[in-house]
Amino acid sequence: MNALLATGYKNITATCRTERRKKELTYLPIEVLLDNRKAASTSDVIILSVKPHQVIPVFKEIEEYVENGKRLVISVAAIITTRKIEESVKGIRVVRAMPNINLIARHSATAVCRGTNVSEDDMNLV
Repeated sequence: MNALLATGYKNITATCRTERRKKELTYLPIEVLLDNRKAASTSDVIILSVKPHQVIPVFKEIEEYVENGKRLVISVAAIITTRKIEESVKGIRVVRAMPNINLIARHSATAVCRGTNVSEDDMNLV
């Protein structure tokens, strides 16, 4: 999150599962919601950064907002391939990003794998 903010991105919305965590994030200049569906409904790009066992359930929760290429999704979840995500959500535009620890210092070498529905414009954005 800090790397995104440091590079000048604005209008960032994040979600979390608990009110306690939401309060912990109040120091950041972002909107924090407890509702993934609400966040997805107003986003142009969705960055999914959850534990591997949460990926498919979260996609099912926000499916109506990401199916058929409605929004670009960037997944940084370990282990879950773009193929697995594409099998779970019809027509999803998904890019898998695999940053290394140097992301914290904004010097990451990030591997990127595009899904079958991702355009050149999407990749330029990523």
